Amino acid sequence: MNKRTDNLRSLTMKIHHKSERHEIAEQMLKGDIDPETYAVYLWNLYQIYVVLENAALSLDLINQDTIRSSNLMFDFQELWDKDFPPPTCKTTIKHKDRIIKNISDPTVIMAHVYVRHMGELHGGQILKNQVPGSGKFYEFDDAKTAIAEIVSKLDDSMYDEAVAVFKLSNELLDEVLEYQQQNNLGGE
Repeated sequence: MNKRTDNLRSLTMKIHHKSERHEIAEQMLKGDIDPETYAVYLWNLYQIYVVLENAALSLDLINQDTIRSSNLMFDFQELWDKDFPPPTCKTTIKHKDRIIKNISDPTVIMAHVYVRHMGELHGGQILKNQVPGSGKFYEFDDAKTAIAEIVSKLDDSMYDEAVAVFKLSNELLDEVLEYQQQNNLGGE
């Protein structure tokens, strides 16, 4: 793959900044997100990551050290104290379906890895000390190697899919915010 990652980053910067400025993202960054809302977010991410990471592993795009799904589940279980699972957001189903539809296309799957995993490797390093619970989701044994592994497989042809993933991420944040508001939850 052609390694024009700086260009891919600059091409997706506008929608990336929109994600960073979302009310839920800002609550996480400020350490103000309530544990229940954050657990709902983790639950939905977990479902997406399981599908994504299985696809990426099968295509040899990531290694076991990059896998986040088990840490996502750990963080979720640490926070969720109800006898029933949280709701699965419509966007989660849409996101999983998009991955499954393109499960054998390394360019598409890598665009998803770029948006999701690079976010955890960069911004997630700030969030891990701000969110409720232990923040294991954001812990990497070797972040530099994980970043290098992902960057080596990126190119500009992933732009359209990366934008689609950012849009799905924003839609998920919208649904999590709606859950928070409907349940009269809010910042701690």
